[in-house]
Amino acid sequence: MSMSVISTTESDDGIGLSALWQTLWRYKHLVLLSVVICGLMAVAMALTAAPTYRAKAVISEARDQGMSGGLASQFGGMASLAGVNLGGSAGSEAEAVLKSRRLIEKFIQRNGLLTELFCGGAERPTLWGAVSLFKKTFSLSARIK
Repeated sequence: MSMSVISTTESDDGIGLSALWQTLWRYKHLVLLSVVICGLMAVAMALTAAPTYRAKAVISEARDQGMSGGLASQFGGMASLAGVNLGGSAGSEAEAVLKSRRLIEKFIQRNGLLTELFCGGAERPTLWGAVSLFKKTFSLSARIK
């Protein structure tokens, strides 16, 4: 009696590869139907989804630096690797310029976006409101090196 107890507890409860293949083959029509339905659903979703567009712009500040300016920027890069700040807040200054109201106003006026930003709205289009709406709608992610 003790032998039968040992043999049942030591039996492998795992599923074999051949048993798995036989089960899949037995239900091959169900598997194929599932694949076709999921594929058709994916195609339908891809064709009916609204397109989403994303634009990125790289804006850099052009400066005319002499020999000392180039060396200072090289040493500043090495110093920043060591964790030392040698001053020169050009990055935060450039970010402040990009977020400034004057730059956004010029951009809206130059590209004629005043009426585009207020299309379908009950508000009277003003430059002040357009800048506020532009700042709410679009964000600036600055990666300044």
